[in-house]
Amino acid sequence: MNALGEASIDLKSYNTSIDPSGNVLVIGKISGASPHIPVKLTISDPSGKMIYSPNVQFDGDGNFKYLIKPTLPQFPLGTYTVEATHRDLEMPIQLQFEVLSTGVVSP
Repeated sequence: MNALGEASIDLKSYNTSIDPSGNVLVIGKISGASPHIPVKLTISDPSGKMIYSPNVQFDGDGNFKYLIKPTLPQFPLGTYTVEATHRDLEMPIQLQFEVLSTGVVSP
């Protein structure tokens, strides 16, 4: 078992902006964490309302991924926040992605 603050998470996504019906693949790597406790992802919409909060298992190397799919019928426009936490992590790690009108997305 690790002491609080020894763990670290790298979090990224290949998409920084998507259209309202797009998906975002969040990829991460955790190190120095208890192996049988999953990473908790919290995805919040532009108003700050939580829309997803999955527990994500990581492999023996600390790698994990999660595909964020649109809320039905599609994502509202705006900036979304993905926050990753773990019991052994001192501070949560965040990334953001933008939902833009169709035709103005970036890879």
